[in-house]
Amino acid sequence: MKILKIIGITLIVLVVFYMLLCTLGPKRVDATTSITMKAPVRLVYNNVADLTTWKNWSTWNVRDTAMQVTYGDTTVGKGGSYSWVDGKGETGNLKLIEAEQDKHLRSRIQFGNWPGYSFGDWTFEAMGDSVKVTWSMS
Repeated sequence: MKILKIIGITLIVLVVFYMLLCTLGPKRVDATTSITMKAPVRLVYNNVADLTTWKNWSTWNVRDTAMQVTYGDTTVGKGGSYSWVDGKGETGNLKLIEAEQDKHLRSRIQFGNWPGYSFGDWTFEAMGDSVKVTWSMS
């Protein structure tokens, strides 16, 4: 009986500790990556600004070939949108909420029933005959 009491108290302490960490932990996560490629900035920007091209290069589409995408009425630039159902039945939607030709795109992303949104930002920096593309998500 004494061992069960020790196990029970240990489990309670671990659960309380976990809940405390969740409460005090960060509520925001940021990720950023960049790549420089030899291509005209207009070509690269237009490829990202057109949501129908994402199936050709997006990591999510490559990883999950069962993903089903439904496009909104607009698919290019500000207002462009799509929703998805992945191979596991998880849903989400993405909408381009800002677009500055050859410079910047911003998307608002909602994953399933999670409260709130994530935001994706794309910046395009012309560098001679190359372009530096930076993507971040918060």
